[in-house]
Amino acid sequence: MTAASDRASTKRAKGRRLHMRVTVIGAGKVGAALAREIRAHGGRVTLRAARDGLPRRAIGGDLLVLAVRDRDLAPLAASLAEARLVSPRTAVVHVAGALGPAPLAALRPVSAGVAQMHPMISFASGVKPMLRICFT
Repeated sequence: MTAASDRASTKRAKGRRLHMRVTVIGAGKVGAALAREIRAHGGRVTLRAARDGLPRRAIGGDLLVLAVRDRDLAPLAASLAEARLVSPRTAVVHVAGALGPAPLAALRPVSAGVAQMHPMISFASGVKPMLRICFT
């Protein structure tokens, strides 16, 4: 992408508002950056630290993002499914770059669908990431 086309894309995106309710579990670098960017585009975001455990109430809304460590992903998905904490209208994605959708298999029958979403930038320690997400 050239600098000119990147600026044009940014200009077009600024006029759009994201009308979604999103829950992000995992308040680390990736989860916090995604929450910040979704809010900047008008989305309503609930950011929850994974170490706080499962939520007490069912997760409604349009999208649930699991931004946890790779090793914690399948157990978290299984716990969410077993506790029936995901609405059938909520889609679930994870951001683990090394994994496909398989760790979310337990959530497939109880949610609107599952997928993986891989950020195309790294989130190195000590660096505040700049993130721009294009919503269409």
